[in-house]
Amino acid sequence: MKVIYFGKEAWEEAYIKEKLAGAEVIFYLGPIGQFPEARDSGAQVVSVFVNSPMGAAEMDRFPKLRLIATRSTGVDHVNAEEAKKRGITVASVPGYGAPTVAEFAFALV
Repeated sequence: MKVIYFGKEAWEEAYIKEKLAGAEVIFYLGPIGQFPEARDSGAQVVSVFVNSPMGAAEMDRFPKLRLIATRSTGVDHVNAEEAKKRGITVASVPGYGAPTVAEFAFALV
């Protein structure tokens, strides 16, 4: 499996490589928009954050794409209709940050 990972922080690379042992993972430090040259005919997974829009043009750059894994709760930066049309699954982190948001809300009160 080949994974393209956008928007990593310095600590993420070692962690991801350990957790995805056996997968080929290519890292880009920043959102997908900063790397228009990033194309891969063999990549099956693209991992992004909210600052990386995934529309038709971005999906075209990865013709074997089967999964967009967004490391966020929201998925409004991913064109879900386009992904569905192409048979690409979109996965998110629905519970990401809930305790932190609740704690912040109470701190504001």
